[in-house]
Amino acid sequence: MSQFDQRNVEFGVFLPVGNGGWITSTTSPQLPATYDYNKQVTILAEQLGFDFALSMAKWRGYGGPSQHWDVTLESLTTMAGLAEATSRIGVWGTVHTMVFHPAVVAKMTAVLDQISKGRFGLNIVSVRTQPIRDRWACGWTSTTPSVMNWRQSG
Repeated sequence: MSQFDQRNVEFGVFLPVGNGGWITSTTSPQLPATYDYNKQVTILAEQLGFDFALSMAKWRGYGGPSQHWDVTLESLTTMAGLAEATSRIGVWGTVHTMVFHPAVVAKMTAVLDQISKGRFGLNIVSVRTQPIRDRWACGWTSTTPSVMNWRQSG
């Protein structure tokens, strides 16, 4: 058997932590960006046998008529609550490298690991394009101190 034959595939759900869920529309059903709704989704995913629930980190929506993702939950605190509300499913939170210092993320992750009893995973993402950085309106560049801290910690 090759190493690939022995690997398990995991299936998860990408939580709708932003209003509107994953559909940018003014005519589709509007999913609420609430903890209670995401808790229902995660508990159902656990009952159905899914392996993990993953939340995005979004700090600013698109505005406009759909107001897509103008209201979002913060990823790590949401996953802390969902870790308490579940017993088996993995809970994955997301951090943006330009927002959090690595030491802060390490501390938060250590606590989340305790809360989840080892079920927490961390999705680390960066802001990859200038239009997204501009939408954040933060003025960050590749030499911004928090960005440099992530580069040095890697």
